[in-house]
Amino acid sequence: MALQRGDPAGAGQILPGQLGAGPPQSSSLLGALFRHTARVTLLTVVVGVGLGFFITMEPTPAWLLVITVFLAAVGVDGIVRAYPGGNLTSFVQTSTYAFLPALFVLSSGLLLEYTVSGRLAPLAAAGAAAVFWLTCMCEYISVNPRHSQYGNARFLLMIVTYVTAFAFYGVIYEFEVDVIPAALAIGLVSVLLAIEVIRETDLPTPYVLAYAAAVGVILAQTRGALYFLPLESFTAALFLLVVFYFINGMLHANFTRTLTTGTYVEYGIVSAAGLLIVVVAALATS
Repeated sequence: MALQRGDPAGAGQILPGQLGAGPPQSSSLLGALFRHTARVTLLTVVVGVGLGFFITMEPTPAWLLVITVFLAAVGVDGIVRAYPGGNLTSFVQTSTYAFLPALFVLSSGLLLEYTVSGRLAPLAAAGAAAVFWLTCMCEYISVNPRHSQYGNARFLLMIVTYVTAFAFYGVIYEFEVDVIPAALAIGLVSVLLAIEVIRETDLPTPYVLAYAAAVGVILAQTRGALYFLPLESFTAALFLLVVFYFINGMLHANFTRTLTTGTYVEYGIVSAAGLLIVVVAALATS
């Protein structure tokens, strides 16, 4: 599950020197990129159709969403394995690239099924599929830290990660899941999403897993504590997102050696603004 440039196990992101004996020939690279785009587009169509049927059919076929999430994960796994000159050959190496796309499909499917109906359903499914396509492309690019668009890809993946977290937290509240199973579900999903955030650091895999697990525990405990606070639905989800954002942001900045006074100020202001929205929304609905 290693995704770090400094991972002594040698798994995860492609390191300098692991792309073959030399740079790929331009023709073979262009061909590989074309095949990759075609695969991502085909997978996106499958996911979009699955989401479309899931949010429009009545009664809602839960099994269809499960199958769609599974196909999304397996599809992304195969796509990142095909990176030209890469050495991602085992499930352990590729699995973390599939966490975010699969969780996005799960969260968006549940959220859209709850919030969208009628003629808007197909458009919503198409929109979710478009975001899934972009996520897959960014995951593919992020395999190689030397890619010219690596920074942009990672930035977009962070946005999708936080959107996915908010959607999942909100769905848990809207479906009125009991406290203990809700805390467990939120904790597990937070672990997987935290791996997406932390995986580009130089930490060895066991440390990435340990810190991600710590994030999950904190989010699970926060969900339990929210039982005693007058927060409901997406207001509570926003509070959880602020906690997730701040903790992961601090960890990521620290491990990538970008933790400065400006970083503290940035995350502090954004988190404070989020908490202010939570307070205002709670007062407005009380």
